[in-house]
Amino acid sequence: MSRILKTAVVLAALAGSQAVLASATYNFTSTGSASTTCDSFTTSCYGNTRSYTATESVSGSAISMTVKAYSNTGTASSAATNANAVLQDAYLGYYSGGGLGITNRDQASSAGDTYENTAPEHAIDNNQRYDMALLSFSKSVTLSALSIGYAPYDSDLSVWAYVGTGTPVLDGATYADLLSSASGLVSSGWIVVGNYADVGTGSEAINASKVSSSYWLIGAYNPAGTAASCGSNSSTKSATGTAGDLDCGDDYMKLLSVSIADQSTPTTEVPEPGTLLLTGLALAGVAANRKFRK
Repeated sequence: MSRILKTAVVLAALAGSQAVLASATYNFTSTGSASTTCDSFTTSCYGNTRSYTATESVSGSAISMTVKAYSNTGTASSAATNANAVLQDAYLGYYSGGGLGITNRDQASSAGDTYENTAPEHAIDNNQRYDMALLSFSKSVTLSALSIGYAPYDSDLSVWAYVGTGTPVLDGATYADLLSSASGLVSSGWIVVGNYADVGTGSEAINASKVSSSYWLIGAYNPAGTAASCGSNSSTKSATGTAGDLDCGDDYMKLLSVSIADQSTPTTEVPEPGTLLLTGLALAGVAANRKFRK
């Protein structure tokens, strides 16, 4: 085979190759770098954060991530269960073997969330209040999977991403506000990436549309501001409900890890696959023509 023809074959092969994706996983198997010493719950720890760092497998670059807890606890009454109760920061707890859980500000019985901070409501749950964890990355990333380390009952969850400009503000907003303005006509920057039913302990692939963002919300299933409907409100779906239903309550989980699949940035400009293919075919034609003339 001539040198030109060999080159054509190589270029044609390159045309069919896929871009390499750099991946990294953040494991919540430690307390992380905490903003304050809050390894056990006290009311002074509301608004604490935990930070983690992971390294992309291809580029070798480190991406830091900070987690903070939120819940719609702006009113100390049963009205706080709906989408119109304002968001306040909460306590982000670390639980060995399970991962990250949330204790909201209505944890006292007098505030309306009777069993908060006791099992299973020390998890990320939607019983009486909707708990969600805000994940803030040092760069825009594409979440690809998550894992749950604790799911004693039902385990439906929601994943939202921020696609607006600037830094999102959660304190004082409502879940409905995050997805639309007061008029309901203009996006406030958050989108629903997906609602996932009956995740259970273990890993779950998410974000099939490959949304990329620096800010993500992960929490117990939250239908606020969406057209999503709720199924039966059973606490043990495998025994009493239909698998795949999204319930509006009785979901409890601790977040054990999240994974990203981030496009590696090439150091030099690479021709489009179509250009490579055409170049390869052209070279192959030149080689054939030269052989025929001989």
